[in-house]
Amino acid sequence: MQATTEAVKAASSPDATAKEAKSASSPDKSSPDKKKKRGAAAITPPELKGSNRDSPSVLTTDQLRHIVYHLPPRFRTASQWTLKYNSLEHGISLDTMYRNLSKSEHHVFIIRTMKGQVLGAFVPGKVAVSTHYTGTGETFVFTFGDDPTNEKIVVYKWKGDFFANEHFILASHEDGLHVGGGGHPALWLHKMLLKGSSGQCQTFASPPLISGVPTKVDDSQDNHEFDIYAVEWWQVPSVETDVGAGIGMLNLNIEDEEEEGRKRANSSTSSTSTVLTDDDYVLV
Repeated sequence: MQATTEAVKAASSPDATAKEAKSASSPDKSSPDKKKKRGAAAITPPELKGSNRDSPSVLTTDQLRHIVYHLPPRFRTASQWTLKYNSLEHGISLDTMYRNLSKSEHHVFIIRTMKGQVLGAFVPGKVAVSTHYTGTGETFVFTFGDDPTNEKIVVYKWKGDFFANEHFILASHEDGLHVGGGGHPALWLHKMLLKGSSGQCQTFASPPLISGVPTKVDDSQDNHEFDIYAVEWWQVPSVETDVGAGIGMLNLNIEDEEEEGRKRANSSTSSTSTVLTDDDYVLV
């Protein structure tokens, strides 16, 4: 009886209560659930709509997150993307691709090669057949490299400096689709949609986005050809006019993270590419 009374007194003492409160409020650092998600890992991927296929895209969920993370702020919080063209679903036709894109704007353009490499571009505005380049400085190109299992993205954005031209996108019936120019396009689709190439591009200061066969025309090591497995175009809605201030705060938080990353990276490099990891990202 005496032992029980002493135990009750010990449990009710101020020191014991303080220890219990401190223990309850201290995070469990060993628990993975307590780790705060950052970068692409914090992104909720959009729902992919409009496809009749069991697997609507060649992208993995993590690859999709990485692309979303690099979109301009007003596109990052879109809850769904809508398929406008997929060569596996709509047929291999440049005319069909242009027709399907003609009534929408703001797209993510994706290529998967026969080797499984994934690369593409964000194309704001409309894709209109023209004899000259169109588009805006929000256009960028990206690649997941040569390893089909890779889910880390490298992005090349337009810097708008003296050396960067404004050759964003050229849609042609005769010469296929060009993204970027000056030297070589960062991405080029042949009009038959069976072959493409990626070369060293002045617009984005980008090297070839993947390895491949040097072009037969000039045997250039700066331009690599590849065979195409699939081409996809996804419409990405802008949410800036459809939501309230909460989205604005989210966009601000993301931009703050990006600015912090730039400050850390600028001390060691001045390149235009961005490599993103699950926990953070750096410019390299």
